Amino acid sequence: METKNENYGLIYVLSNECMPNLLKIGMTTRTDLKKRMDELFSTGVPVNFKEVASCRVPLEKLKEVEAALHSAFQSHRKGTHEFFEITPAEVIPILKILEKAYGLTDSKKEVQKVIDGVTEEDNIKHGKRPNMDFFEMGLSVGAVLIYNNDEAVRCSVTDRKKVEYEGKTYSLSNLTHQLLGTKHAVRPAPLWHTEDGRSLIQLYNETLAAQLAATDAAIAAANAEYDQFKTECK
Repeated sequence: METKNENYGLIYVLSNECMPNLLKIGMTTRTDLKKRMDELFSTGVPVNFKEVASCRVPLEKLKEVEAALHSAFQSHRKGTHEFFEITPAEVIPILKILEKAYGLTDSKKEVQKVIDGVTEEDNIKHGKRPNMDFFEMGLSVGAVLIYNNDEAVRCSVTDRKKVEYEGKTYSLSNLTHQLLGTKHAVRPAPLWHTEDGRSLIQLYNETLAAQLAATDAAIAAANAEYDQFKTECK
């Protein structure tokens, strides 16, 4: 008799030939995904499901991660169930990133941050963030960036906005889009890191936070100067 894993559950992505272009995103506390797939087959589906991808997630975070994935792909949901009109190339990179997200203290917020970083389309409602500037992020010409999904894939910074890969120049967005083969735009920062292991999205967020803090400080100083001017003019 199978026992539940005391530490981890599974987030899974399944396909079914009777439902072309649809993927099912769900979760299970089982240690054997095949048993979950067999359960789904017994619910009246004509043919069995096939595994597209899966990743282990701590049990206490399982429901939160599933909810975050469903939220990220909400605009692609079909019906009220766990089915989404997306491609494997759009969801597999996210599961690979989630494998590195174990141990997050606030999984719901931080996993959603990871997902929002990869699925740009669903992040537009939060406002357009400025494009990455490698120089502002402390990187210089020749700095090497490594693709999270394949450590052998590396590109180098050529200027503020461009990288070189296999002798060709790209924006990092275009290169990432090509590597993923996805039909939707993606934000590349969550999918790359530097040679010394720093996440590009972390560098970007730190740079943006510093810029916003500097702007806020400048505005506060200008307001103080204006208040002083008004006082002196009275």
